[in-house]
Amino acid sequence: MPILSIFDATAEATASTGVSNALVLGTTVTMQATNYADRLAAEGITANARLPDPEISEMQAMIDSEFYGGASDAARARLLAFCNKHARPGTAILLACTELPLAFPKHLDDPVFEADGNLFINPSAAHVAAALKLALE
Repeated sequence: MPILSIFDATAEATASTGVSNALVLGTTVTMQATNYADRLAAEGITANARLPDPEISEMQAMIDSEFYGGASDAARARLLAFCNKHARPGTAILLACTELPLAFPKHLDDPVFEADGNLFINPSAAHVAAALKLALE
C-alpha cells in the first residue's frame, strides 16, 4: 500500500506554480517545524525563515479564535493582513492548517488558487488530489 505524504503533495503543488519562495502558515507546531521547508527545498523552493515567536503565537491565536468552526469576513481580513505582512510578491502561501482555507470558501477543493492578489496552496486539497490521482492510476 503506497504512503502519500502531505509534505510531498504540497511541495509538488507548490512547484507546479513556478514560484521560488513560500510562506508556511499553520499551528505553532507546523510553523516551528521544518517539514514543509525541507520538502519544498527539494523542489528548489525556499520557505520563509522561522517567524518570531510572537508572530507564530498570533497565527495560533487567530486559528483558535477566528477559524475554529468557520471563518468570518473579519477572520479573512486578519489572515490576509498577516499574509501581506510576511509574504513578498510572488510568494506561495501555504495554508498548512485545515482551518485556514475556510477563509476562501470558493476554493476549499483547490490545491492551488489565487485570491486577493495572493497565491495560495491548500495542503489538504493537494493531499486529497494526490490520493485521487493515485487511486485512478
